[in-house]
Parts: sequence; structure tokens; C-alpha cells
Amino acid sequence: MVVKPNAKIKITEYGVYDKNDLEKTHKVNKEITVAVSRFGKILYKITEKVMYHMI
Repeated sequence: MVVKPNAKIKITEYGVYDKNDLEKTHKVNKEITVAVSRFGKILYKITEKVMYHMI
């Protein structure tokens, strides 16, 4: 993958593909999905706490 300077890369668009080991490909992509979900939940909780303290 070639990335231009200051280019934004979205983790949700990232995926792994190994044509020689599709089981490993599936496992890694599942782990990425889980990590994105957990990160989203963490950000939501932080935002919720910040909004509570702003009121």
C-alpha cells in the first residue's frame, strides 16, 4: 500500500488478505472488526463523560 503524505486512512477500510491462508485472513479481519468496535465504545464513553461535565 502506498500512502500519500497527510492521507487519511480509515481502519474500517483496512483488511488483510492472504490467498495462501484464508483461515488466517478471516481471523485477522475478525480481530480488526472487534478492535474497531471496542474503540468505538471507548470513544462513546469518553464523549458521554465529557458532555456530562460540560452541563
